[in-house]
Amino acid sequence: MSASVETGSSNTASNSNNKNNKNRNRNRNKNKNKTNNSKSDQEQGSSNSKSTSNVNSNTNQARPLKFKSNSKNSSKSKSNNNKNNKSSNKNHALLKEFEKLLPIINPITINGILSKSLSTESIKFIDSILSDQSNNDEIFMTFFIKPSDPNFPYDLELLSLTLCIPQTYPNKLPSPTIMVLNDDIPRGFSVNIEIGFKKIVETVLENRNARKGQNAIKDNNKSDKKNDKKTSENIEGNEDDDVLKIEVVGGNDLVGMISTLDVYLEKFLSMEKKDTIKLVKVMNKKKEADEKKKLEEERVKKEEEEKKKKKEHDELISSALDPEKFKLRTYELEKFRQRLRGNSIRVFKDNSQGIIYKLFLLFKDDNLTLEFDDCDQIVIEKLYIKLTVPKEYLNNPKKFIKLVVDMSNSYNIDLVNSITDPNVRLIFGKLINNLSRNFDIFSADVSSINCEHPDVNSDSFWTIMSQLNFFIHNIQKFMNEKAEFQSWYNANKEMNKLLIDEYNNVSS
Repeated sequence: MSASVETGSSNTASNSNNKNNKNRNRNRNKNKNKTNNSKSDQEQGSSNSKSTSNVNSNTNQARPLKFKSNSKNSSKSKSNNNKNNKSSNKNHALLKEFEKLLPIINPITINGILSKSLSTESIKFIDSILSDQSNNDEIFMTFFIKPSDPNFPYDLELLSLTLCIPQTYPNKLPSPTIMVLNDDIPRGFSVNIEIGFKKIVETVLENRNARKGQNAIKDNNKSDKKNDKKTSENIEGNEDDDVLKIEVVGGNDLVGMISTLDVYLEKFLSMEKKDTIKLVKVMNKKKEADEKKKLEEERVKKEEEEKKKKKEHDELISSALDPEKFKLRTYELEKFRQRLRGNSIRVFKDNSQGIIYKLFLLFKDDNLTLEFDDCDQIVIEKLYIKLTVPKEYLNNPKKFIKLVVDMSNSYNIDLVNSITDPNVRLIFGKLINNLSRNFDIFSADVSSINCEHPDVNSDSFWTIMSQLNFFIHNIQKFMNEKAEFQSWYNANKEMNKLLIDEYNNVSS
């Protein structure tokens, strides 16, 4: 009994252990599955979070790229706009300086073209050059400077200059330069003026750089600066340093350069004359003597031929001239010179064609006053003219005296330059041209009268002085257009004829 009981309990225990093991394994598997499921969930969650973070990351990265792209386009657009602005206005600073300079110097020519021949204003013409991207040539203009110093010691009425301004000025070198054109100034002294102007320009640029705190012009073109320095050293070798210390007058620009040149002109002319380069052709002495002899023979032969032609021409003219009328012409010229000896009269040219006199006509009692709409009056006290008296005057009705305004005279030039309004200046030039043309009409009519009645004592005879007096007293009529002048002159002539006839009738 006892044995069987032990066996049964043993089996029971064994079965119990097996059940416990199974339950333990089942629980282990469940826990493992839970763990695996938990890991799987965690991995999936992690994967989802990584995916989400990647999407967000891509989204966040896309926005700044898009912004940067817009920024680049914007900056490119701005740079393109700046380039366009620069291209449309190549050198605005230079144009501004020209706007200040032109009213002061009144250029005669700009880039070889007469200012009065331009179809537009001078400043607009220069603006068109600066706006032309294909044209980088320098701008040059000729003009006169009248020394402003009332005690100027030299016999120089006007300084004739060509001013050359590179289109790169005032941003970088090369700098403006001048060339003196006066024939009456020896070349050595002209060089002094030109070098002195370079020193003025150098001082202006230094003043400007010092004020702006930059040295861009010096850095961009060191070689040109060295050339200017060498030029200045050439003067310093002969002159004291204090002579070349320039004080700029009128601002650090083109106006200041020209104004300072006027102030320092006397100093530049007082310097020792510069040696100029002379080209000498070296040749064999014998060959040189032969060449010289040949040239002299050709010169003598040419002079003899000219004298022969002049003699033949004079004989031909003299044979066709009435001796009495030629004698009357000589008398007229002598009386004319005597009457106007106080008017700076002088013979400008005397040849086989006739005599040309230079003189001025004075408006003694009442100055000639020209009035223009909305402009100041122009008052003319005197007028310098050229008067031509042909050799056949009083012999041939077609050979009448001619009068033109002398535009080479400094007084007349100053008169024109005093007119600041360009439109008024053009009108005034037209009036001056009308004077000469209408005088030809009047003088031709007078010549036909004188040739028909060559008697000085005749009421119808016009002396040279009476012709000039008629011109002076009626000068404003001579300024009219041709048709208007002819109408007035014919009416005046008819009225004078009626007055003379009436006077003769009363006298008889």
